[in-house]
Amino acid sequence: MDFNTSQPQSTRSHYRVLLINDNPDEVAAIRRALGRSLQVRFQVTHTEWMSAAVRALQTEPFDITFADLFLPDRSGVGIISELRALAPRLPIVATARIGTERMAAEALHAGADDYFQVEVETAGESNLLVRIASHVMERKQLSNRLSFLHEASNTLAASLDLESTIKAVHGLVIPHMADCCILEFVDASGKAVRSSLCGPGSWFGPISDGEVRPMADFTVETATQLAWSPVVAEVLNRGKVELFADMENGALQAFAYTPAHYAKLQALHIKSIIIAPLTSGGTSLGSLSLAALDGSRSYGDADVQLLEEFARRCAVALDNALLYEKVETALEAQEELLARVSHDLRTPLTSIRAGLGLLTMNVGDKLAANEISLLNNAKRGAERLGLLVNDLLTQNEISRNGHGLDKEPIDLCDIVEDSVTLLGPLVQGKNQQLKTDLPGPLPYVGNAKLLGQAITNLLDNAHMHTPAGTEITVSCRVTPTEMLLVIQDNGPGIAPELHEAIFERFYKAPSARRGRGLGLGLTIARTVVELHGGRLWIESTPGEGTTFFISLPQPEEEEAEVSEISAANREDC
Repeated sequence: MDFNTSQPQSTRSHYRVLLINDNPDEVAAIRRALGRSLQVRFQVTHTEWMSAAVRALQTEPFDITFADLFLPDRSGVGIISELRALAPRLPIVATARIGTERMAAEALHAGADDYFQVEVETAGESNLLVRIASHVMERKQLSNRLSFLHEASNTLAASLDLESTIKAVHGLVIPHMADCCILEFVDASGKAVRSSLCGPGSWFGPISDGEVRPMADFTVETATQLAWSPVVAEVLNRGKVELFADMENGALQAFAYTPAHYAKLQALHIKSIIIAPLTSGGTSLGSLSLAALDGSRSYGDADVQLLEEFARRCAVALDNALLYEKVETALEAQEELLARVSHDLRTPLTSIRAGLGLLTMNVGDKLAANEISLLNNAKRGAERLGLLVNDLLTQNEISRNGHGLDKEPIDLCDIVEDSVTLLGPLVQGKNQQLKTDLPGPLPYVGNAKLLGQAITNLLDNAHMHTPAGTEITVSCRVTPTEMLLVIQDNGPGIAPELHEAIFERFYKAPSARRGRGLGLGLTIARTVVELHGGRLWIESTPGEGTTFFISLPQPEEEEAEVSEISAANREDC
């Protein structure tokens, strides 16, 4: 467990010292030496045993420790290693009355920040120990601050989720910088949000009422204008970090939103507060307030500087999270719109297909050649529109439920044949041939609907980019580890630099004619294959056609048995 101390500050009036030493003469000399300081007072807690020091570190915060290397229950530099494990941020000065350069080097290597050889006769009358303590704490303070900011940068950059970002801010601040923390901002939908944390428990609540709620009841309220407290409003107006070191004589009232909120703040016994504006890209997002409770710590200029740097990182992380939330909301709205449009298109499309079919059946033999040509063009257009609608619906289904596919025993041979039949009118209209060379039933465990859409899209791509009168073939090779579907055409081919680009969402080849798809077909095909644990790639040379490869892993033994039983009941391809 990490028992950290509060950070030493330039304006502190006293420092808390843990003195671990069982020699009365050395203890007296160290106390006298620390008492010679004119700038600050050292408040000493003394223990003679290492076990007692461990208990003290578990219950009290300290700013520095002086640890003797020879104790009744411990001996050697292992004392330093144990202290460093307990309190990684605590400045440690190793002490010994009889020591060597080797012992000093070993103590520093074990984690001590400095070494002091106690001369009982002179130590108490010298300022050396005070200077060592001051330098050690300054060095450790700088190191701790740099380490904290590095950790903050990594932690805040780890997620774009808004709630995770809020939790990260609180988790970084407490207990290292504050006893209480309040984060206030306006979210992406214009709602005013206040989140607060005191000690080990977390609470979230809306700005307006100042109530404290458990994290599970994270709530916000819509507000046309954020109702900052008078002090926070002034800090935001000035645009810089402000320190309020004295909360005596009712000064806390200016920080409250309501009388009830003021009562809650009073109950916390707040000693000092620092407030930082959160600004990103010239835009004020909100504020971050830190509070030190009575007797726990005292804020100073060094804390102001640290909070300035930390607030910059918080503002960027919060701005990114809010922007991400806006994008996610916009994408959800877009997907919802596409889903509704696609579903709404299905009904009239079904009517169009049925009407064209009846027209062909009833009066097809009475139409002139040019009228039959127009009718066939309309039928092909309806089929093409049906494929586009299916792409839109499949894309939305993958976006919403792609990682939770419903799988069942299927026969890939049947799925391929269904896709070939679906594309029949389009292929015939272009005087193409679409041939299959499959070895019979192909038992598999997968999502029949999505795999069918993937194969249909690949066949449709070959149909669109293959000249009239040419041939498209579908074959399959089965090995103990995979099923390899191969779709081959003798079209114009694809340049090597475009082999991956064609699978990007909404990609359109530079030479593609307008109106030839949405640019979703190949993206959907690859996504579906990958969701089944497979791979989709192409091999193509300009002028020599294109071959698409779908590699699907063979199902596990139990799944394979179920698939074979299911496939045995179907007719061979």
